[in-house]
Amino acid sequence: MTEGAIHIYAPKTARWELKRRKCPVCLKRANILYEFYEWYGWHVTCLRCGDQWEAGELLSRPFRPGWRKENIARAKERLKRILLEWPE
Repeated sequence: MTEGAIHIYAPKTARWELKRRKCPVCLKRANILYEFYEWYGWHVTCLRCGDQWEAGELLSRPFRPGWRKENIARAKERLKRILLEWPE
């Protein structure tokens, strides 16, 4: 590695699930994406309201407009990538 270079480790999803459950935040039945990453554990995103959890804790919400739509779009993009790359 070059001196002064920054290396960001972004692991691939080790396991994933897409479940239809009642979201504890929006209190509606929604598709919820569960992604398991080695060393980091489960990352959970509600595809209806955009809220996210890690290790059972609700993640902080950014103070800017449109964050829910951004979280939902990113989760859907990750799901598409997982479906394309996941071995059958």
